[in-house]
Amino acid sequence: MRAVRNVFPSARFVVFSTPEEVYMKTNRTKRSVFFCRAAALIALAAVCMIGCQNATDGSDGNSNGGGNTPQSAVEKYVVVFNADTSHIGALTAKVDGKEIHSGDRVEQGKIVEFTAQPESGKRADTWFIEGGGFEAGSGTAGSDTAKVRVLNNISVRVSFKDVEAGKHIVRFSIEGSAGESRLSAAVAGGSAILSGNEVSDGSVVEFTARPESGKTVDRWFIEGGNFEAGSGTAGSDTAKVKVSGNINVRVAFKDADPNKHIVTFGIEGSAGENAVTAKVAGEAIASGNEVSDGAFVEFTAVPAPGYKVKSWTIVKTEDNNPLLFEEGGTGGSLRAKARAACNLTVKVEFERIIYTIVFGFEGSSEQGTFTAQKDGADFVSGGNAFYGEELTFSAQLKAGWKITTWTIVKTDDSSPLTFEEGGAEGSLSAKAKVTCNITVKVKFEKIICTVSFTVPGGHGSLKAKAEGAAFVSVSPIEVEYGKTVEFTASPAAGYKVKAWTVDGNTVTADSTYRLTVVQNVHLTVTFTEDNVRITISGDERVDEGGYIDIPRGKTWGDVKKQIKAKFVLKEEWQGGDYGAYQWKLNNGNGNVINDDYTFNEAATVYAVTNYLKFKMQGTTLTGYDGAKPRGRIIINDIVTKIDWWAFPHCGDLQSVDFFACTALTRWARV
Repeated sequence: MRAVRNVFPSARFVVFSTPEEVYMKTNRTKRSVFFCRAAALIALAAVCMIGCQNATDGSDGNSNGGGNTPQSAVEKYVVVFNADTSHIGALTAKVDGKEIHSGDRVEQGKIVEFTAQPESGKRADTWFIEGGGFEAGSGTAGSDTAKVRVLNNISVRVSFKDVEAGKHIVRFSIEGSAGESRLSAAVAGGSAILSGNEVSDGSVVEFTARPESGKTVDRWFIEGGNFEAGSGTAGSDTAKVKVSGNINVRVAFKDADPNKHIVTFGIEGSAGENAVTAKVAGEAIASGNEVSDGAFVEFTAVPAPGYKVKSWTIVKTEDNNPLLFEEGGTGGSLRAKARAACNLTVKVEFERIIYTIVFGFEGSSEQGTFTAQKDGADFVSGGNAFYGEELTFSAQLKAGWKITTWTIVKTDDSSPLTFEEGGAEGSLSAKAKVTCNITVKVKFEKIICTVSFTVPGGHGSLKAKAEGAAFVSVSPIEVEYGKTVEFTASPAAGYKVKAWTVDGNTVTADSTYRLTVVQNVHLTVTFTEDNVRITISGDERVDEGGYIDIPRGKTWGDVKKQIKAKFVLKEEWQGGDYGAYQWKLNNGNGNVINDDYTFNEAATVYAVTNYLKFKMQGTTLTGYDGAKPRGRIIINDIVTKIDWWAFPHCGDLQSVDFFACTALTRWARV
């Protein structure tokens, strides 16, 4: 703070630097500082002139005095005030209910009431004072009012900030002169707030009026909203508002009727959803209302769910001396009656009901364990809980058991209740909300599994035998958890077991399979022909590697067409000039295979190849129709004669086999 020395000794004042001079940082604000300084100098000059005039003619020249009246003996001090940023808000001031202007002088000891007036979307933020201090409870952050007792020259300013998204400004004040009367506000379930504070959208704010002695509440006023039903009525000392926008609440007081008494009633401690109502001659009254002398007031306590009345108190309002109820008002009672012979205050104290929770098995507990938790901590059967608390019950089962039934009842009368979650057949957990004394039970039984079995495609049969039972061929069967089932597959003639599957997964087995049942299961067995593999081999002209799979017991006559279809010559022997001449078993030295030869096991058939395009005239071999024979050739057993010019120029012919030519009588040189 920087003080400007008074050049006129007879004038008592101090001019303070403006807030803009302290806080402005940008070039634009620097220009503002220039204008603010100019304004301050003008104000200084004016005050100096006034001071000089007062020094000569005794007048004070401010808004509180006349132009030529003699100067009062009471000291006066300069009060300077402004908003930090004028374009988003203003600051006004009053003394004794009359507005004053920044720079006016105020009598020593007077209370100046400052009111911040933010623009839409803004709210008061921080209050600053130089030369004094704010009155207790005023000038706090967020409040739109401040009070200062003038003991020196003072400078007051206020800053503003944006209203937080999703929140609204709540303002409240007393209509007219407040005197010793007070008006306070608090968010339901929360803490007290000051006028000008923000509250979240949807919050309920409760206002409480406290009239000074001899006064009573007259009327409530609201702007920007509505009082909750049954509150904010004439004469009531409380009002409630559900906030959906900026609101302004005011209360007016009036002189109490000397022939009536003020009846105040409410909750001792936190009210929550607990309530107290009152009637006179059957007509409802609000706390703070006046009633005729001698009238009987009937009070009713309305506990919130999970609460009960702990105690009643009745006192004379002025001195808190205890009084007596005419009727009721004892611990646990929901009603009380009092005679209004003075101003009286009735309070009801509520307390939470403690509920007992019991849980366990229906019958034996050998099947598993049953536990519970509350707020993440273990909870024992017979333990206590409050209304609205949630308990989670869990069953831990031994293998082979399942839960069949959950039950939850009101312990006092066994009437059924409902779980919040779970608690269905087969469920391992359940949640319950406490609303009374509760008993929870679970029932177990052995798990019975369904076992089904089929033979897709046929060609055989399948039967099953559960442990301790006989074989059956009809599917499905029911089996206790953990029991073993034996399956036996019987293939039809010419078939064998191909594959076993359990729930679509292949398992290894021959004609029987054993399964320990731990769930519902479906088993299949498929059959396939009982095949043997015939491998195709041969001499130097044959391309190795061919084979066919045939049913066991087939003959050569049954399969030779399939063999010949798989028979392949090496590339250099292809073209149609060569082919199979004989088929032998195993190798070239094996026996020739006859049509009635039966294959009962895997075998190799060996192809003896030969030139196929010999030219014949009857039984005489005269030559060939294809390419020149080469390699080894075999003379067919039907040949009796070979023309001497049968194989001209066959330079690649390596050998001629006459082994089978038993009827050959003449042949020429080759």
